[in-house]
Amino acid sequence: MVLTSQDKWDRMKMKELCRHWLNVLKSGETLLDHKKLLSDRVFMVYVTQAYPSLKPYLKGFNLSFETWQGGRDAEGWKLGG
Repeated sequence: MVLTSQDKWDRMKMKELCRHWLNVLKSGETLLDHKKLLSDRVFMVYVTQAYPSLKPYLKGFNLSFETWQGGRDAEGWKLGG
């Protein structure tokens, strides 16, 4: 079992990290801050070690992170072929 500090857990819960990206999406921004996205992804990987039920959210975050690469659809999934 992996534990995480209360401070890190508080940041994960709809406070800082998720609220930030929701606001970015609501603003209609299409260009994402790559460094911030990478930093948040690394943090989410760490937290999902302690809370495996968050893995589906991490998958969505990873898909968003990889959309800059070619050969992917609008949601970030790799295209077959």
